[in-house]
Amino acid sequence: MIKNIKPSIIIFIYMLLKTGYSEMIYVESYGENFFKSYNISENKTFRYVNANGIFSMDQINIRGIYDCDGIVEEVDASTSLNMVCKLTDEFKNVSYAKFERRDSGSLVTVFNFLSGEGVIGLLEGEKCLGASHRFNVETLPSGHIKNKSYFKGKCNISEAKYKELLNYK
Repeated sequence: MIKNIKPSIIIFIYMLLKTGYSEMIYVESYGENFFKSYNISENKTFRYVNANGIFSMDQINIRGIYDCDGIVEEVDASTSLNMVCKLTDEFKNVSYAKFERRDSGSLVTVFNFLSGEGVIGLLEGEKCLGASHRFNVETLPSGHIKNKSYFKGKCNISEAKYKELLNYK
């Protein structure tokens, strides 16, 4: 019984400290996606993706536009996403983020900030999680697909990093 309690106490203390010394930053976006499909074979499809729209990070008072390009691979029963986005905030600072999804059964997308200027640049290296919802799906005469999407992500960052973001000048 005591053996089982010790790991539980350690896990509880870790979670308490992790929660107590971290903050959450939320990223929201709304935009339009364009998919150009290449049907290689019955079980292989590659889709070029272009996405653009607006984003906000309200806790740190940042808004801007994004432009993303990437590829979705559907091979057998597995789907993966690999996309890079250029984020331009309202002060014309440019940052880059990478979005990946490797599990076809999951709606969770992992993203991280690669580099940047301004306050978003302070998030370089931070790993985050998010999910999106697509709606108003339209098949164009060319056979390509266009839709609207809403994305919400969250980044669990240190309290010190959060204060640095809030005090950025």
